[in-house]
Amino acid sequence: MSKKVFYFLIILALGVMLGFLLSHLFGNPFSRKLRGKIVRQGQEGHINPVLFCEVGEKEIFKELESIKKNARFLIDKEISVGKITRASLYLRTLNAGRWFEINENEKYSPASLLKVVIMMAYFKDAEQDPSQLSRLISYDISPEDIKVPSEFRLDAGKKYKAEEIIENMIVSSSNVSMTILLKNIKQDSYHNVLSDLNMEDFIGGNQKDAGLSPRAYSLVFRALYNATYLNRTMSEKALELLAKTTFYGGLVAGVPKDISVSHKYGTRVHQESNSLELHDCGIIYYPSHPYFLCMMTEGKNLKSLEDVISRVSSKLYAELDKFYLSN
Repeated sequence: MSKKVFYFLIILALGVMLGFLLSHLFGNPFSRKLRGKIVRQGQEGHINPVLFCEVGEKEIFKELESIKKNARFLIDKEISVGKITRASLYLRTLNAGRWFEINENEKYSPASLLKVVIMMAYFKDAEQDPSQLSRLISYDISPEDIKVPSEFRLDAGKKYKAEEIIENMIVSSSNVSMTILLKNIKQDSYHNVLSDLNMEDFIGGNQKDAGLSPRAYSLVFRALYNATYLNRTMSEKALELLAKTTFYGGLVAGVPKDISVSHKYGTRVHQESNSLELHDCGIIYYPSHPYFLCMMTEGKNLKSLEDVISRVSSKLYAELDKFYLSN
């Protein structure tokens, strides 16, 4: 046996052993048994950076089938009684990479969900030039925007650091702050992030007709959680802000109060059809098994949509809790 072959076999054996050890070191009973190969750094605040992974093609996970069935039954029931006219859902166990979706072909207006992308564009620029977040921006707003309640905007005419305006846009879902931020960022920076996240349809003048599915939007939060798009510092910063969101209905209302949720909601009113959309998407930090849940809905009454999302969120949390406690 030549020395080259001998050394190759030694390296191969060491690689197999290392992979086995890492899978046990970073794994958990759920992931070792049911997932593909995903090795992570370990939970650090709101992120769990990926070290390396092997992506599988499987799209049906038997362990989630009963959970999906119960969620679909609940959604269909809410549609049948008229609480909502349509709804779509995507759930993904983040560390294990298992997922399912319901009514996946439906698309919706993202509305305020795109505020997360705007934040990411600023944070991406700040990786190269940290002063971008501390630079002062004049909060010059229109007379119409001055009528917006103070809890949804900052003080007109004052100067704020970019990161302060970003926080207001995310935490209070301020449309006024969003407008200010879009005026003060290079459009290429924002468009590049949209493109990188496969949201090219929202670049340019055709946004009104563009739609988004829960699964497509999941790329935003998965990129943040995995720290694969922004660096770890910026990914953690983004998810920290999203955990402060002051919308306590929807996903948050469906989980125990001590469970952290990094999420973003969005609403869109359709005057022509007298209907509206409500979406809530984010990471629910179930202990040791965080999962991403995104639910997009449409109907006639905002409170009804909010109640349906919280009910589905509660059902899914209970189902996953039961699963993890029994495994």
